[in-house]
Amino acid sequence: MGRRRGGDSKAKAGGPPQPPAPPQTPATPRFRVGIACHQDLSGPGHGPLIDHPESPERVAAVLRRLRTNRSLWSLLKKVAQRHATDEELQLCHDEAHVMGLQELARISATEQKPHFVPRCGPVCMAGPCREIRQSTSDSDTFVTAGSLDTARSAVGGVLQLVDLAMCEDGPACGLALCRPPGHHASRNRSSGFCLFNNVAIAAAYSRANFPDVKRVLIFDWDVHHGQGTQQIFEQSSEVLVINVHRHDGQKFYPATGSVGEVGLGSGRGYSINVALPEGYGGAALWTACSKVLLPAARRFSPHFIFVSAGFDAAAGDPIGGCCVAPKVFGAMASELQRLSLELCHGRLIFVLEGGYDPEVLADCVEEVVTSLAVHRDTFENDLGEPFALAPVLLEGKPCNGAIRRTCEVHHNLPLRLPLPSSKKSDRRRTLSPATTSAVELPPTELSRPNDVRSSHILNLEEADLRQVTARLESFLNEVVVRIAPMACPRDVLVSAQELWVWHGDHAFNLEDTLTTITESAPSNLRRWRFKEANLEQSGMLRCAEYRSRKKELTVRLRLDVATGRPIMLEPVLV
Repeated sequence: MGRRRGGDSKAKAGGPPQPPAPPQTPATPRFRVGIACHQDLSGPGHGPLIDHPESPERVAAVLRRLRTNRSLWSLLKKVAQRHATDEELQLCHDEAHVMGLQELARISATEQKPHFVPRCGPVCMAGPCREIRQSTSDSDTFVTAGSLDTARSAVGGVLQLVDLAMCEDGPACGLALCRPPGHHASRNRSSGFCLFNNVAIAAAYSRANFPDVKRVLIFDWDVHHGQGTQQIFEQSSEVLVINVHRHDGQKFYPATGSVGEVGLGSGRGYSINVALPEGYGGAALWTACSKVLLPAARRFSPHFIFVSAGFDAAAGDPIGGCCVAPKVFGAMASELQRLSLELCHGRLIFVLEGGYDPEVLADCVEEVVTSLAVHRDTFENDLGEPFALAPVLLEGKPCNGAIRRTCEVHHNLPLRLPLPSSKKSDRRRTLSPATTSAVELPPTELSRPNDVRSSHILNLEEADLRQVTARLESFLNEVVVRIAPMACPRDVLVSAQELWVWHGDHAFNLEDTLTTITESAPSNLRRWRFKEANLEQSGMLRCAEYRSRKKELTVRLRLDVATGRPIMLEPVLV
């Protein structure tokens, strides 16, 4: 009672009584990125082998670098170690292959020396020791006593990150420091230093265990083609595999990944390969992302994105022979996170593949983790357009020819990649932004329908437009209008559901009244109206290009909502 009275007297003097202050608790760090395979594993482990590039020092150097940066390390949520089960491994690998690797590890433990997997066929299919090779000068993929435990832990770490990303309170973004790597391992083959395909198993696991995940995108930026991942999913239309890699015919391992490899059966069109020349740099990698990855991802609309993050294309790597700067990988990680937030609630996991200079690898991984954990604040509230602004640090040629060949192959396949401009089209006259107007309408929540395609040709029979033909082509998120024959216009304007083309001496905008425009020079204005389309959500003019030789105007518009019926185009008389 005395305390209550004291409270009343205090209330009279200074206001109403205040509730007791909550007990002080230490602030919980805001985890941005999950990290797996970060433990210092005891036991024999995988290797090391003398002079073999795939050594434990690779991951050890990365962990030393990350732990040295204490502020960055505190933003990483460390997931517990676990081993993948046989059932999980067999989501992507044959049972005989898994059993063969187990037998090979047992023999290595008994003889206390490493063995190498055969170059052809599964391991031990003809019985123990029948297809086991001892070390030779051309051997690459080895098994030691602890290799299977390490490989199972690598797969289990990625699966832990998948579980974390699907939790509401966990970070949707993750990094798995997998060793051995995995993208060269196919359904019944281990090759290219890889025993199990870590990223492929994680993709299959996410689809098998989470009903919300129906479509998965795997983006492989390793300098070597991930032929194992492609082989596992080459007949699936639910997993899109995009490889950007060095391709020198038969001169560079694994000598696969030409642009003509597009998948089989129902998966035709869902394997995309960008084959780049030796020595490519950051400019080629960035251009491949903006011209191939971005449109393909948006039309595929994945529910989860995995990155086979090999860093052997970095400058200084002893195997890759390319010159991508470590900061480029960090910039790409930021754009991929931006894309994942746009398409799949930020679900994005990076799985370590190649990278064989430990210090260069540590530089690259530190750039990626910093971008994911720290730089996200720069676009968390304003996503912007992924890969729209190329960083100034890009080096090398953009390799437009190689990237255009990929787009040409997939232009008529399910994802219908748009064709980038060629050197010939670059010489054509293009309307500059200063002479092209566009109306930016308030953004709202967008809906993306299934692939909506139509080709509607309309001959305009009115007196003023009798000789003009307007052809409309609509795709998933783009409308292309081609108008010919036409003189070079002065201005192009997109309103809510109309396209206006002006040939007068001055530019106009939607604030001008139609009466004012038509009274001044009605013959200078052309109008077309879109039917069965909704451009009000964005209505943004992507570009307007005039070809003087064909006397043709091409206008590309952003389409965000369509009714599902063929989009029509009709003239409007002024």
